[in-house]
Amino acid sequence: MRADWAQHLLQMEGTLQARPARSLAPAQVGDDDVAVLMPTSGSTGTPQLVVVSHGNLRANTEAIVRSQRLGSDERAMLIMPASYCFGASVVHSHLYQGGSVVFDSRFMFPDKVLRAIDAYRCTTFAGVPAVYNILLRRSSLRTQPLGSLRRFLQAGGALATDSVRELCDILPEGEFFAMYGQTEATARIASLPVVRAREKLGSVGQPLDNLKVRVVDENDKELSTGEVGEILVRGPSVCSQYFDDPESSARKFNDGWLKTGDFGRLDADGYLWITGRTDDFIKIRGFRVGSGEVEERVAAIPGVYECAAVGVKHAEAGEALALFVVAENDANGLAEKVRLSLPPLWTCASVNVVAALPRTSNGKVARSQLRTLA
Repeated sequence: MRADWAQHLLQMEGTLQARPARSLAPAQVGDDDVAVLMPTSGSTGTPQLVVVSHGNLRANTEAIVRSQRLGSDERAMLIMPASYCFGASVVHSHLYQGGSVVFDSRFMFPDKVLRAIDAYRCTTFAGVPAVYNILLRRSSLRTQPLGSLRRFLQAGGALATDSVRELCDILPEGEFFAMYGQTEATARIASLPVVRAREKLGSVGQPLDNLKVRVVDENDKELSTGEVGEILVRGPSVCSQYFDDPESSARKFNDGWLKTGDFGRLDADGYLWITGRTDDFIKIRGFRVGSGEVEERVAAIPGVYECAAVGVKHAEAGEALALFVVAENDANGLAEKVRLSLPPLWTCASVNVVAALPRTSNGKVARSQLRTLA
């Protein structure tokens, strides 16, 4: 930590020790003052610390409250760490409205969490795709009473459309919010309105009402509706820099615009569709294939519980797929079944049946570990 930051923290500590707790008043802070150094997930590389200001935090929290129509009687069930921007945003948005949050770290036993949702009358549940896959395949979700739940929040990657439909059929009274975000934008960037959820299934929705989104080519030229390019975001919740990393900050934050590193397109209604990350594309025989597209296709094969795809060097194809597959039950013959289900142009170097996919502390697939394994 830089010396000036360390000195500032020591001065704060001395001030707090000199005054009794009952005499402390809220600190006077401005919009540009630093609220928190929030770590990125590290799912595709080395984690970095994002400098999040009080203005960023308030702007994003208020926009989330509006997009999810949160009231003062809300109670969230949170199984994710609050050090993750998704988890922190659930805490902030619910407490901001006068609601409450239940923290439960027992998702290794998902039925215990489901019973706690019912016991505490929680109105919101939030999770990444792996969480919902576990609920659908390895829990009593279909039989556990969950009458208090009003909404399901999902971010941290794409959940297969078949899984979304299944979840909505099991719990039709709960509204499903598919969302997209980045730590560098405080948390949320876009959310799919419930009223268009089935019509726009697979989209992450429209930008929050205080954000602007552009899709550009490699020369930063804005693309037309339906064309795929890099997603840029601008607005009051977009942060300004990484902590103590001016080189990465200059690449990521450009004149108020956040270069997300994600590729996608905007449709005629202004809905955003994510096609992959810069480092999640695999270029096979000159064609770019998104790992998300591969994973959704493989996950739909009977006997596959979940799948992760990464690219490896290949003498003939340039790059090829290395697949890591978790079996639902019997793994016999599953690797061959997966190979036969792939399109001919998707050169596959290996299909690895594994007991579980490596994950970060936030529940995301640790692709950097898979690339090392591959």
